[in-house]
Order: sequence, then structure tokens, then C-alpha cells
Amino acid sequence: SLPDLIWNQQTRQELRIALELEIQSIQGEAEARGGLDRFAWNHEQFSVAYPSLHDEVQIGGVYMRLWLQAGDSFIKTWDDPARLFELLFRRLLCDMDRDNMVTNMCVQCLSRLYLMKGGEIGMFPDVMILVRSMGKTKCLETQHRLLSLIATLLGVLDEEKYIKINIPDNAEQLLNTESIHHLCQFIAWGHTRAPQI
Repeated sequence: SLPDLIWNQQTRQELRIALELEIQSIQGEAEARGGLDRFAWNHEQFSVAYPSLHDEVQIGGVYMRLWLQAGDSFIKTWDDPARLFELLFRRLLCDMDRDNMVTNMCVQCLSRLYLMKGGEIGMFPDVMILVRSMGKTKCLETQHRLLSLIATLLGVLDEEKYIKINIPDNAEQLLNTESIHHLCQFIAWGHTRAPQI
């Protein structure tokens, strides 16, 4: 499977069943109308429900679980990284503190996408939303992942593996008392709650 396509035995079975039911419906309709020449099938209204994919988180046509398992080559070939980044960020905001699994997957995907395509995505104007979210969330894993995402947005990364990201506007957003207060609080927690962290 690819991050934008899940094709396995179960999905093939679900497609086959949907097509067989549609063919039976077309044949029944054609017989009732006196032949196929008196019947038109509107293929645009045909769709297939894939119950096996119900629990897969999909954003912008990409299955998050598979994306996190895939290598970086998939991200390198993505056509519109800025749009995908925006969709991931919106989903992050919607699921924050509602579904920790989806939230953390979104943060991981945002980090990976920015590492690979930060130059194309450009400045991220909502760094302070990430800082505030980091301060409000109750999930320790989410706090850590958000801090890692902020570091990625600031260009703090393994320069041997990734191209250096230098977008000063991301860092300038942190030059205020609110962000300094939140970040100092996390530094203090790191010293006082080391076993938890």
C-alpha cells in the first residue's frame, strides 16, 4: 500500500461486491426498460464504500498511518505541500484533546512535511497557536511532539539528513512574553519532572 492508496485483499473484495451489485442493478433496469440501448448508466453517481478503511485517518487524500510508516520519497514527490500542510494543521486543531492518536499523527506528519518541503511551504503564521496548544493540552506526548514541531519550524534539525530550513519569520513570532513564559515553564518541568518526561 502507498500512503495515498490502500489496495489489499479486503479492499479488492469490497470493490468486487460493489461492482457486482451495480451490474445486477443495471441488468435489472435494462430488462425492465427493454434493453441496454434504452438505459444510461450515470457512472459519476457510482461510488464504493470501503468499510475496511473506516478507521483509517485520511487527510488530503493521504492515509496518515501509512504515511508515517513510509519513507521520505513519498513526501518528496508531493505536488502541493502547502495545501497538505494547511489541511493537516486544520485537522490538528479540530482533534486537539479530543483524539490524542489523531492529534499526534497530525503533528508528526506536519513535522515530516516541513522537514522535506519547508522551503516550498514557507513561513507558518500560526506558531503561537502551537505554543498555546502545547501549554493547554493534557497529553504529555502531544506536548513533546508540538515542541518538536516548533523546533522543526525554527530550523533546529539534523543538518546531515535534511536541508537547512531558514525562515526567520517563524522565529520572530516567538519573540513575545507569552511564548517565553510557556517555553520557560516547559524548561522548568523538564528539570522538576524528569522521570515523567
